[in-house]
Amino acid sequence: MQIRRLTAEGVGVLRAWLSAAEGEQPPQILLDGDLSEPWLEEAVDLQRVFDSRFSFGMYLADVLQHHRLTDLMLPEHDEMWAWLAVAYFGQLRKRNRKTGKFQGSEHFIVERRGLKGSLAYRQAPRTAYELAVVHGDAARICLAKPMDTFGDMAEQLASRTYLARNRGFIRAAAQLYVRKGEVVRGASTYPVKPSKRKQGDRKGYGGLRRLEQRLAKLDLTYDAAALSAEQIVELLPREFEKYKPQASG
Repeated sequence: MQIRRLTAEGVGVLRAWLSAAEGEQPPQILLDGDLSEPWLEEAVDLQRVFDSRFSFGMYLADVLQHHRLTDLMLPEHDEMWAWLAVAYFGQLRKRNRKTGKFQGSEHFIVERRGLKGSLAYRQAPRTAYELAVVHGDAARICLAKPMDTFGDMAEQLASRTYLARNRGFIRAAAQLYVRKGEVVRGASTYPVKPSKRKQGDRKGYGGLRRLEQRLAKLDLTYDAAALSAEQIVELLPREFEKYKPQASG
């Protein structure tokens, strides 16, 4: 189907439906002339099934390869990303067993204004596409998740633009924490604050949050944004040894 975008009325209908969460699929707005309109010449396969957000992102990157990333991130395309979320809603949805609700609207509609700032980074098709284009295979660090799962790694990294677009950092993280296409256990564990840490407690050591802290320290001596993945990994202290590629080989 040719890629379309939701109209303002279409976004309103989707938002209201998500809030009510009645039924398993949104209203038939993909081709409704009042709720959506043609947008790009490219077409997507609505029957295609993805095994992860990574494969979804790589698919969108291929379909949209003739467009510039910077252009597709502009607000004028927000309603296109919402249309794509509807197009693949059956795979992206996850209903909360207790509340009966699906994920928040920001996972389907690009929400640029919120109480805590922009939540655009949570919109599923948009972020999967962005990370796939910028980082290629290394995007697995954020996207090696089922279609219906955003994931803690994506929350930590995609929410911070300075990290989400830092190729060296993301590739270093992928080298450390991705094995056989999956994120290793413990990589996203929160380290205990020093004031509350018991002697000998090394929970979270060598994990992603400690890597973020280390990047900030590296920036005091180096131009951290210009460091390659190999340089970042080489400069890491001993606590990261267990995650380094040679340690797992």
